[in-house]
Amino acid sequence: MSPCAIAHSSTGSREFAVSPLLVAKLDTSQYIRRRAYLAGDGAPVTPNIREVRMNRLLDSCISGAFTGAILHSIMRESLCSLNESTCNRP
Repeated sequence: MSPCAIAHSSTGSREFAVSPLLVAKLDTSQYIRRRAYLAGDGAPVTPNIREVRMNRLLDSCISGAFTGAILHSIMRESLCSLNESTCNRP
């Protein structure tokens, strides 16, 4: 799997799975602002520098962990199929 494909899968999982779930469930200022923007209710607010740096940080962390776990399991299986002595299978 190429680095571009890995980056795309992480971005895809963030945009289509993680972000909508967090926007719907969390009540922090970032997600309240994003809900208002998506609903068309909120006037654009100029964020401060802290908000700019924290924008979608939690989304990216969760999707990166999810993608990393999947990639780790795929790589481990492919290594185990090449060399059975390195596997910790019972």
